[in-house]
Amino acid sequence: MNINWNEHEIAAPGELIPAKTWVTAQCIKITKKLTSDGDEMFAMKFSVISGPYKNRHYQDNIVFSEKGLSRAKLICDSMGIDVTGSVSVDELEKSLLGREVQNEIIISKDGKYNNVSYAGYKKVEIPF
Repeated sequence: MNINWNEHEIAAPGELIPAKTWVTAQCIKITKKLTSDGDEMFAMKFSVISGPYKNRHYQDNIVFSEKGLSRAKLICDSMGIDVTGSVSVDELEKSLLGREVQNEIIISKDGKYNNVSYAGYKKVEIPF
């Protein structure tokens, strides 16, 4: 196969979800990483599951540092995880994958990506 690049445009980046928009999404991927300080973290990828932004993706991180554990607890609680007692990071990873949550979207400082605001997590409201 021969490709003639002159016949093709560069794909434009996808349109961002507007800042301060709340979406309902599912955690579809978790990658374990280390921060620059050597703390464990999850890089989580979410996919919007309803509304005008359905199937759009964005990311957020959970950092397991002393400073980050309060936010980690907020995230886990909002995603329906029992936040009493203790849990291993491996168990937590398995528990979070596939969970649904409501997130408040922000736009990265460079304007290229969607992320989640610091406190932008709420439990999914189940209609009665």
